Amino acid sequence: MIRTAFEEVGVGREILASHALGYQLHVPAGRVDVSVFRDMVRESKEQGQAGRYREASDRLDEALALWKGQALANITSARLRARADGLDRERLAALEQRARLDIKLGRNEEAIARLSGLIAGDPLREDLYVALMHAYYGADRQADALNVFHQAKRTLMDEIGIMPGRRLRETMQSILAQQLQIAA
Repeated sequence: MIRTAFEEVGVGREILASHALGYQLHVPAGRVDVSVFRDMVRESKEQGQAGRYREASDRLDEALALWKGQALANITSARLRARADGLDRERLAALEQRARLDIKLGRNEEAIARLSGLIAGDPLREDLYVALMHAYYGADRQADALNVFHQAKRTLMDEIGIMPGRRLRETMQSILAQQLQIAA
């Protein structure tokens, strides 16, 4: 009955093998969303490194479109939840990379919106603040970029009692000197 159901959706019977302990599913990597996602993210990075930012951005959009929400959202198994958390981190890294590509392409307002959302979800990631400062600076909003530094400093001090790291401080100094190179 299970094999018939697979055939009805266009998947061959050979995808399912039976064993003494149950069934084993044999799915080619190109048919598993997470494999496709990872391949697209890798391709996007390669395109970005080659300076093909628009292609890299488009490829990341395709990869991110595979996501429909939190990975394995209704799973309660601790082992599977840990795997799902890892998948969610991969998605967040792709979203961050997408924002950095927005900056490279001069889409600073889009990057600001994307990065602000990422910071709200992970307020201790200094790299997100650095990228957001780049986006504001690129949008000719230096005061907002400096406010991001002060927001980061307050958050880091209040939450974990540390001062901003070197990159965050150097970015702030470059903005003050009006010498920030948009590299995000």
